[in-house]
Amino acid sequence: MRICPRCRRRPWPYLVALFIGGFGAYLTWLTLGSTDLTAAARTAWTSSIFLLISGLLSIYTLSCMRWYCRHHDHGEH
Repeated sequence: MRICPRCRRRPWPYLVALFIGGFGAYLTWLTLGSTDLTAAARTAWTSSIFLLISGLLSIYTLSCMRWYCRHHDHGEH
């Protein structure tokens, strides 16, 4: 099943994924602050965690939107 253009343009699901990814990156940054890693290594780890969490949540969000989009059933576009 495909996502209709109306559901694809809604920004909230993507913003929630970015917010949760940012929160996870912030917690990672705080946790790594207690280690003896350099600032560059902390930045690399934090960026990787942000991209990983945001990417996985975006994929999950798209699959849920694809599953629950019912606009095609009613002929709406």
